[in-house]
Amino acid sequence: MITSSKLLEIWSALRGEQARVLLYHSISDSPSDPLSVSPDVFCRQMEWLRENGIRVISSQALVSAIQGGQILSRTVLLTFDDALTDFYIAAVPILSDFHYPGTVFVPTGRVGQASNWGTKSPTRPVMTELQLKEVAALGFEVGSHTVNHASLTDIDHSTLKSELVESLLYLRGKIDIDSISLAYPFGRGGPRWAMCCWRLKCCSPMACRLTWKNSSAVC
Repeated sequence: MITSSKLLEIWSALRGEQARVLLYHSISDSPSDPLSVSPDVFCRQMEWLRENGIRVISSQALVSAIQGGQILSRTVLLTFDDALTDFYIAAVPILSDFHYPGTVFVPTGRVGQASNWGTKSPTRPVMTELQLKEVAALGFEVGSHTVNHASLTDIDHSTLKSELVESLLYLRGKIDIDSISLAYPFGRGGPRWAMCCWRLKCCSPMACRLTWKNSSAVC
């Protein structure tokens, strides 16, 4: 069950005037993986949002609201980094049942391959191109997580530009997506990254995130 302190943290954040981003990675039964949330826990977290009157919006709706100067209290954006296959298998049915939008960020160079980018989490399959197209057709947003899940603060400008441009070209050409959001891998961004995104006319409203894990399941 969620602890009282964790619930207070989440509730306090949602009472402010800014929307919050709830960041997920793997939706799977992997207790040893700190980046995994079980499907059962994830479903109960979505129930908690609904029961407490929390509005769930898309990333594009969030950008429009911010540009329009709207107050976004009690509002969240659901994001899923890495575009792991379990998003397609486990998260999509649950989100569809609740009629909640979600944004999945894909490292385009790993589509249909494995999530082997050197983290402590186990290697998992990344969604295929067909699965990404199906997810987009269902109304979920597909955004960029660069090409190779690169740490953007550790690469030179030429590589940075390549990681972003090639990813956007893939999503626009293969998945037929026009407006694309970006999320930086490992949570590492900076002025160079922001300026490059601005020049590419892309958006990434991923400035503030809360993470729910199995240890903070809502019962």
